[in-house]
Amino acid sequence: MRHVATDIRHCTGRTLAYETSDEAIQHQIPGAKIKRFQVPDVPGANGRTGPDLHGNAIGHVYWTQGRCMLLIGLEVEGPRVARLSAGAKAIYERTGATCPD
Repeated sequence: MRHVATDIRHCTGRTLAYETSDEAIQHQIPGAKIKRFQVPDVPGANGRTGPDLHGNAIGHVYWTQGRCMLLIGLEVEGPRVARLSAGAKAIYERTGATCPD
């Protein structure tokens, strides 16, 4: 089964820094071993892949556009980085790199 989610939140840089920190990840998923990656086509975007609380393969990409923090995530077996990167790039391009209202 494949799940894809997107989220837009009004935030500050500190919110994004915490959401993507090892501290926040370990608080949400204790003991999780994650792999981080960059999304070169989306300025400031960074992602991670790893297990959720139930051991399912998940991934997320976070980035900011203006005052918004954007998140795209999925739960799927197989490659995740390319799928997440393509999704983040599509949203970035579709929104013109601005904060959607």
